Amino acid sequence: MDLLGNHAIPLQFAAAETFSEGLAAVKVQGKGNSMWGYVDRKGQMTIPPRFELAGHFVNGIAPVKTKGHDGGLWGFIDKSGNFVISPQFNLVDTFADDFAAVQFDKGWDDFGLQPVSLTDSEQNGIWGFINGMGVLSITPQFQEVSHFSEDIAAVRSREKWGYIDTTGEWIIPAKFDMAGHFSEGLALVGIEYGKNTMAYGYINNRGDYVIEPQANIVAASHFSENFCATTVAKTWYERLNPFF
Repeated sequence: MDLLGNHAIPLQFAAAETFSEGLAAVKVQGKGNSMWGYVDRKGQMTIPPRFELAGHFVNGIAPVKTKGHDGGLWGFIDKSGNFVISPQFNLVDTFADDFAAVQFDKGWDDFGLQPVSLTDSEQNGIWGFINGMGVLSITPQFQEVSHFSEDIAAVRSREKWGYIDTTGEWIIPAKFDMAGHFSEGLALVGIEYGKNTMAYGYINNRGDYVIEPQANIVAASHFSENFCATTVAKTWYERLNPFF
């Protein structure tokens, strides 16, 4: 819809994502299957539906998943629909700060790396980062990752979260049970102090607490324009039942 609530692009898709850089991913239902493509702001199909999944464009490229008997692989296309980074990843994230998180499930022969034995907690795959040319910049070694923000990314290793820089070096040790991305110089982190119970606080880019973890904060957001949103439990009952 447009700002007046009128249908700018008629109802015709099985699903649709928001616009980014002038294009929006849309799902088209076919005979027995459905595929994703991209439309422009006039509703014209600029990239035909041929992907199993499709993401947002950032810096002219978008992540897409091919359809295949092996479950398909993720790569990145340009606005013409051509692959600029070939499908080879188990999972990916969109680009942020010129890096994209990518997940490998087994070997990494295309990058000249040797397969490794995965621990039980890593059986879903290991994450690393590529640059805009598709070159592996940070070796796959993490159980989970966030996107880069302010040249820092949260990563999980051996069940704990910490932070790395764009070279892959640890700048804040892995000691948190939850870690969010940096925004306005601060990042939300969580420390477990009981079964399924988290205390939330905020750290700076040196890892020092600016706002100490507080058990009565049951949910919180990242900072935006010097403010963050929090949900605070006033009583023990609300702490155990935050949606009451």
